[in-house]
Amino acid sequence: MALFQQSANSKLKMRKTLANIALLAAVTILCLALAEAGLRAFTPFPIHAKKANKIYDRDFGYRLNPGHPTIDKNGFRNRGEKKAVVAVIGDSHTYGSNVRPEQSWPEQFEKMTGVSTYNFGVGSYASYAYYAVARHAISQNYKYIIIALVLHNDFKISGNSCDIDYASSAFWRQAKSKLSLHLPECKLEYNWRTARAPSFIRWFRGRANSALLSAIDYLVVTPLSNEWYQLKSRKPAKKPAGNPATAAAPARARAPVAKRPASAYFGARTLLNQEIEYSFTDLTRRAVRNGIEDFEKMLVDLKYIAAEKGAKVGLLFIPSKVQIIYEYADDKDIYEQVPMLRNMALNHKIIEDRLRAFMTKNDIYWSSTGAEIIAAIDETERKGEWTYPPNGGHPYPRGYRAYGKAAMKFYERMSGQ
Repeated sequence: MALFQQSANSKLKMRKTLANIALLAAVTILCLALAEAGLRAFTPFPIHAKKANKIYDRDFGYRLNPGHPTIDKNGFRNRGEKKAVVAVIGDSHTYGSNVRPEQSWPEQFEKMTGVSTYNFGVGSYASYAYYAVARHAISQNYKYIIIALVLHNDFKISGNSCDIDYASSAFWRQAKSKLSLHLPECKLEYNWRTARAPSFIRWFRGRANSALLSAIDYLVVTPLSNEWYQLKSRKPAKKPAGNPATAAAPARARAPVAKRPASAYFGARTLLNQEIEYSFTDLTRRAVRNGIEDFEKMLVDLKYIAAEKGAKVGLLFIPSKVQIIYEYADDKDIYEQVPMLRNMALNHKIIEDRLRAFMTKNDIYWSSTGAEIIAAIDETERKGEWTYPPNGGHPYPRGYRAYGKAAMKFYERMSGQ
């Protein structure tokens, strides 16, 4: 009898334990569901999902969702009505990824110049979208159109360049016929590779489409990761020993600066991304060469269409982090450890030099943010601060300010001031 009672008590205890576990699981699931719903209702998360905060556009691929509090009725990151004077076109570096709207370079440029500036930047936009958006800006009577070209991913045959519906777009059918464009072949499997993060992060951001996971990654994982790599890099700085790439840059007053090794600027995720992204500007690939050739044709077309309306078009180079750190760093340790990075930096420079020569030959305005970014790195190094996070390619606000300063000088040249 005692044994039977003991067995009954044991079963009752087990049932209570299982009931408690089930209750805990149910409460946990309910809390997670409420957190997910709350984030979606009151915040911009999920911001990493495949089409999060984007709406379809036949000619551009997509615009941003006007329902987002920082996005205007046209689907771009602007506040209030703006006069059609300067239009800036670009990707996440122009949109202002990881900074507040007022810290994006178009808004900083507007404050510096006092000239009404409309931000047409959207994350992942690339060369084909730039052309379509620039044509739109010209049709809207903007007087100065500045295209901010980010060399390391604006010629990739994936992402936004493959979100555009070329076949059903009358704009693109006409452009292809008029300019003899190649246009991307997006059905090939390799075109859909993404370098935004490791595969499990892509699953969370894209397939899972979770606002909660997106918030954890954006607000916790990424900041802690960057802080970890910054702590690792706090070693005695080395005196500059001279560097041909820096010496070849335009002359400017530069006080001696003790610099971190180049490896300090590259965290694990960044290194992984760069290895994948090398293919985006690999000149041995016909798709890359075709994309650059198409862009050159589109630039010339923009020049003449703008001139017909009394407008001007210019190209502002935003060099990749790989290229900037290569030209800046006296200690190129990371480029010796990972030769692909050195090759990538040099490859970006080859493409930039080609486009510079092309635009000079065709009397198209161009400039670069390179000198201003290097000056910003000099300044922040003196203070022991950072211009770029180790685990990302977008700069901190001071880097965007450097973009704005370069754009201001460029605008003054374009406008004859």
